[in-house]
Amino acid sequence: MNDNVSEFHTQLKDLLIKYSDLFKELGAVEQLKYQGAKAFDLHALNTAMKEEQVLIMTLRGYEQKRILLFKALNLPERTPLSQLEQILSPAVRREFSDYTKQLLSSYCFFLSIYEKTHNILEMNARLLDRHIQDLDKRTTLGRPYKQDGSSEIQSFHRMKNIQI
Repeated sequence: MNDNVSEFHTQLKDLLIKYSDLFKELGAVEQLKYQGAKAFDLHALNTAMKEEQVLIMTLRGYEQKRILLFKALNLPERTPLSQLEQILSPAVRREFSDYTKQLLSSYCFFLSIYEKTHNILEMNARLLDRHIQDLDKRTTLGRPYKQDGSSEIQSFHRMKNIQI
């Protein structure tokens, strides 16, 4: 069992480092997404979202490794980090605590940016919805939507970073 526990320590440490690094990367990509959304830059937003998808797939892979690692030691899938300390040797607990703090810091960094990005994307979606409703109202009032270069339409397209 000692070899299993030692191997568990090593694998867990490696996994915590990978999770921490991944959340730092996700935070950086989320910042790019936020900047793209704030500037109405659809290309930057799309690029960031593609990068995010790749990182999310990596996260799923890490989750599968974690689940297998926990199953090998007969631990429940959802064992909190705080409960893992109970099975760690005292010599490893301090190092484990440092890696846990690093992971939590990376996760909090990602989460704070994620919330800002979510809020601005939601605001942009509402703004776009209002513009569409305004265009629908004009069409039903006998003033059809025209792409004649009017200032309102140009303003809308500039907002969405679309060339007309």
